[in-house]
Parts: sequence; C-alpha cells; structure tokens
Amino acid sequence: MTPLGAMVGAWLPERTAAKLAARGKKPNALVGHPPPPIAGDPATARRLVGGVLLFDGRLVESQDPTPWFLTPPDDAWAADLHGHGWLDDAFAAEDPKVWAHLSNWAWEWLENFEPGNGPGWRPDLVARRLTRQIAYSAELLIGQPAERSRLFFDALGIQTAFLEWRWQHAKQGVQRLEALSGLANALISLRGTGRATRQAVKRLGKMAAQIVQPDGAVASRSPEDLAQIVSLLEWSAVGIEDAGLKPNTDHLKALQRAAPALKTLRHPDGSLGRFHGGRAGNSALLDRLLVQVSARALAPVPSGPVMGYARLTGARTFCILDASNSPTSPYAATAHSSALAFEFSAAEMPMIVQCGSGMGFGERLARSSRRGPSHSTVELADHCPASVLRSRSGRHEENLAVHGHVMARTSRDDRGSWALCESSQYEEELGLVIERRLHLSANGEQLEGEDTALATSAAGRGRMARVFGKGKPPCPITVRFHLHPRVRAKLALSGRAVALTHADGSRWIMRTDADRLEVEPSLYFDETRPKPRATLQIVASSDLLEYWGRITWSLDRIPEGAQPG
Repeated sequence: MTPLGAMVGAWLPERTAAKLAARGKKPNALVGHPPPPIAGDPATARRLVGGVLLFDGRLVESQDPTPWFLTPPDDAWAADLHGHGWLDDAFAAEDPKVWAHLSNWAWEWLENFEPGNGPGWRPDLVARRLTRQIAYSAELLIGQPAERSRLFFDALGIQTAFLEWRWQHAKQGVQRLEALSGLANALISLRGTGRATRQAVKRLGKMAAQIVQPDGAVASRSPEDLAQIVSLLEWSAVGIEDAGLKPNTDHLKALQRAAPALKTLRHPDGSLGRFHGGRAGNSALLDRLLVQVSARALAPVPSGPVMGYARLTGARTFCILDASNSPTSPYAATAHSSALAFEFSAAEMPMIVQCGSGMGFGERLARSSRRGPSHSTVELADHCPASVLRSRSGRHEENLAVHGHVMARTSRDDRGSWALCESSQYEEELGLVIERRLHLSANGEQLEGEDTALATSAAGRGRMARVFGKGKPPCPITVRFHLHPRVRAKLALSGRAVALTHADGSRWIMRTDADRLEVEPSLYFDETRPKPRATLQIVASSDLLEYWGRITWSLDRIPEGAQPG
C-alpha cells in the first residue's frame, strides 16, 4: 500500500475503509503462521459445541449450528464472537468433531460477512480475527476446494489492508496495541510485504514505549490490561524474531519494564488484583507467560508501590492496596471508585476482595460495580466520592470523575509490612480527609487496620458543618470488607466480631471497635460464569464526633484447634 493510500484510508469510516480494502491486491500464500498469543480452553470449546455460548460474561443458549444470525445480548458479546478467539479453544480441544463444528463457524463468517458488514470491523477485532485465521490456516484450508482457498486469502488481504489504514483509530492502550501487533503479525506471515513489515515493527516499538511507563505501569491502572500488554509484546517479539528480524529496541525495553511490574500485582494463587475493570485472569496462562518472558533481561522487581498499588507481604500472605488516583480520560470509562480499597489473600486462599467488574451482567450492575460500596474500602455518609458521567457515545462510555488526591507510603521491618495512605477525595464535598493505616505481620497471620476521617483545615470544618450541622444526622464512617464466595462469615462474641471460615478449613476472626458491625449480602462478578456469585460482606460503621472519627480493626488467623476469643 502506498503512503498516500494509507493516509487517505486512515480518515475513512471503518465500513468504507473495509470496502475499499477489498479492491486492493490479494495475497496468495503464507510464508508462516505464528501461533496466537494465548492457548485455548478445551472445556470452553465443548460448551460452545453444546450450544452454551458464553462471551464476555453473557450467556446465550442455542441449538442453532451457527451463531452468526442470533440476536446478541449486547455489543460486547457480539465483539467477542466476531474476534474468533474461540478458534483457540477449538484447536486446544484436539477433538476432530469439535474442530469440525467450530471451524465451520469461521467459514460461515467468511461467506456471510462481506468487508464492512457486521460488528466485527473494529481494528482490534480485525487484528484478533486475522491472527487466528493465520495461526490455524493449515487446519482451516486442509481439504477445502479452490474457491474457498481464494475466499480465505482474499479475506486475509482485505483485513491486512484495513489494519494498515485503521490501526491508529483503535482505542488507546490495549486495543491499539492489539491492532498494531496483529498487523505486524499479518505482514510477517504474508508473502512480499518486506517494507511494510519493517515499518510496522518500528511503529510497534514506538507504541510500546508510549504505553509502558518508565516504572512498568500502564495508564489504565488495570492489572489485567498490563497482563494483556505483556502478552502482546512477548508474542509479537517472538514472531518478529522467528521471521529473522529484530524487534525494535523500544519494544524490548518496554517488555523488560512491564513484566516485573506484572509479577508484583499477582496474589499467591496466581490471580491478578481485580481493580479498575480488570479481571483475575487465568493463573496458568499467566504462569506460562512469565516463564517465557523471564528469558529476557528483565528489570529488577520494584520494591515500592507499583502502578499506584501498595503491597504488603508476610510469609505467604499478600495484601494489594489501591493507593493512587483513579485513571483519567481516556481510561475514565473503565475506572472504578476504589481509592484505598484492598484485596487480601492467605497462601492460595483469597479472603477479602472487590466485587469486580459488572460489565457483562447488565447496565445496572456494570455501573454499581464501579462505585465505592462495591469495594473493600472506607466511605463517608453513604456518599461516593466519584461521579459516573454518561458520555455522548452511550452506556459503555460512562466516565468516572474523581476530585482530590490519593497517596501512600510503605515500609517494612522485622515486625512486618506497613502502609500509611491518605485520600482527599471527600474533601471538596464533605470537608473530610481519610487516612488508612495497615500493618501485616511478618508471619502473615494478622492484618491490622486503622481508618480515620477528619477535617484537617478550617475550610474543611466549615464545609462539614454545613453538611452535618445542627439538627442534621451525624456523619457515619463505614468500612466494608467484601468476602470471596468461598469464605463463610457469621457474627461472633456477642456481635463484637465476625468469625470467618474458608472452604479449605482455615479460620480467621475479625474484631473491631466500630459502633455497628453487620454481615450483609454482596456479589462477586466472575467473568467465567453467566451470573454473579452470591457472597457476603462485613460492614463496620461509627458516627463522627465533632470533626473526627476512627474505626480500628484486626483480622487474625485462629490456630488449629483454638477457639475464637
């Protein structure tokens, strides 16, 4: 493609760009077919063949042999389907019947969706689909007639030309990196694309340098985004090297920074911290990814906060605390109001969690999952310090707006790990600043917390007096602890504590000096299930006196055979 053609195509609407791409020169051969970035799941493939179509957390059950003309429950479900990630699952199943069924979906897509038709012409989706079509080209083409072979190679050429025009119009961050890495993969795999390939490799390095910050962080502050970026950078680097080329220096340096940061945001069971729309991820796939990346000269694992998260460790116990401001535009559309929220895991047992992302479970839950009460944090007067603003583009672009700042300092000594955190996100509205102090013992068997709300200035006290003045209800300070579904909880010690029992049999007890202590229902959003999982939360609250209030609490492991007391 000429530079002028690429420039013109970049300004065209996606459907028009796809239709014009169909007029270009088509390839007739592949010089390679690199594997896709991730391995598939055989169980998922078998469920799909059985008519259980779970995409992006939404379930559609159908006995129709083709999914392409079903009415999708939402745009995200349709996008997941059109990305062709299920080809990974079909290949992983190693079952001829499963492969025959699901590979037929790929041919039906090629035969029914002309360039620009259907919801699958978003740059990142085109890259995802093109990557799978190339990866499984040998399996897809075996035994097919000549007309299908022509159809297949025409589709590869059209999608590659489309990406050359439109990759820079993908959303900033993971989607844009996926679009450009998919383009580079396609150009490496198709015959006669040398100059364009070198240009794509150079652009990929430049983008990697922009996305991965000097400390290995990414601007969305989503641990899952960081994992996807590491995966894409490693996969594309391997593909470039296998083609006899060298990845750009910026590409490799970005990967060397990002991988150590990713290691610090995992719990002992290998799952990721579920913050800012990020999901827990597949721990086995993450293990394999980090083993593969470890062959490169990685930067040292950071010792302080990483990507705005403070970490406390004691033996095999781990606490991850959100100790920075929420992401801003363009990542405000996926940000959560989770300042000072934490997750706590003992060994491989998740105990205290966030509700997670409600995307895929309906608009109401998607919205509520982003607000403060869905996180294990401190709240004041049932207010949320963030507002969720609906943008012009509709329900999937509701931007979180947060005022104030969040900061943390961490330290470690022979007694354990410490974190001192502060949030002024309530100060503008209520005049109050929140301080959270956490201490995790060196043996990992006690987590102590002290949560304080106070008006630190005359202006703050005046603002608080106007909101909670004479004749008005007092200001409550509330601390929430959302529990993993595998944890049972009940009030103990005459309602002054909560006894916790994990499914593995380990027991813990939470004590607090709060005026009110309750165990209430909660939800746990799991992207691998079609419905939210029921769970519990501990809610401790007290009223502020004058301009100050505090709740202290501790979570202690009960030795085997001992009784709580």
